[in-house]
Amino acid sequence: PPQLGNLAALRQLVLDSNQLTGDIPPQLGSLSALIDLRLFNNQLSGAVPIEFGDLAALNYIFLHENQLTDLPDLSGLSSLISFRVENNHLTFED
Repeated sequence: PPQLGNLAALRQLVLDSNQLTGDIPPQLGSLSALIDLRLFNNQLSGAVPIEFGDLAALNYIFLHENQLTDLPDLSGLSSLISFRVENNHLTFED
């Protein structure tokens, strides 16, 4: 639920393999202390929220095995160590 965005001190969010559906709540982009985000192996769809680009502390983001279609520019995530988005429905433009 979007209310997870209110957990300002949350450092790890692991919701993989739960048959979650729908869009990823953009409110998760306000979790400034988050270092580990695992939403893989669900049925999440739509775009990865552009707000994820604000998660400067993020080390790990696992979004693979969903139905995501768009990926914003995440080049500002300077702490990122591991990033997985395979097995989605992503398209890339030049």
